[in-house]
Order: sequence, then C-alpha cells, then structure tokens
Amino acid sequence: MTDFIVYQKGSTLVYIHKGTKKSFNNKKWIKHKTYWYGIRKNSESGLAEILGIIQFNGGWRQFVFMPQPETYWSKGCLQRINEFLDKLNKEFRNKHKK
Repeated sequence: MTDFIVYQKGSTLVYIHKGTKKSFNNKKWIKHKTYWYGIRKNSESGLAEILGIIQFNGGWRQFVFMPQPETYWSKGCLQRINEFLDKLNKEFRNKHKK
C-alpha cells in the first residue's frame, strides 16, 4: 500500500506510511506478524513529526489507531483514517479467511 494522504493544505501534509514488521520496545527489537503504519505530518521545517500509529491489536482482532498524546483530530481527518482502517482490515480479513 502506498502513502495515504489524510490532509493536505499548503506545505502541510498529513499522511500514513507503511512501517516494518519490527518495532523497538524496551531496548530490543520485537518481530510482529503484521506491519505497523505511521501517521506523520510534514511541514515547512521538513521534519516528519509522528502523530499516531496504526497497528494490529490481538484483543480487538483488527488494526487500531493509537494517537500520540496532545494531538487533536478533526472530524474530516478521522474519517480519512477510518477509511484507511476499513480498507486495511478488509484486506487482512480477506487474506486470512478460512
């Protein structure tokens, strides 16, 4: 899946990108069965600030959105993230259908 644009206005861009199957936790790398997705914001400074993460949650048996503290989301941005989650969860279910 390519980068998914959540919001774009002027030089500000909020997008979702595909991460890896590994994450760093408590001074060690952990390998996961699924990919994680980062929600990032590019601005004039050129730095890609992380705003949240989408990753698979075994308890919910689906991909979930985990925003960073002190971030604020508009209804439109949340709708775009929900569209992405729907697409991602549908692909996952179709891939793992019995």
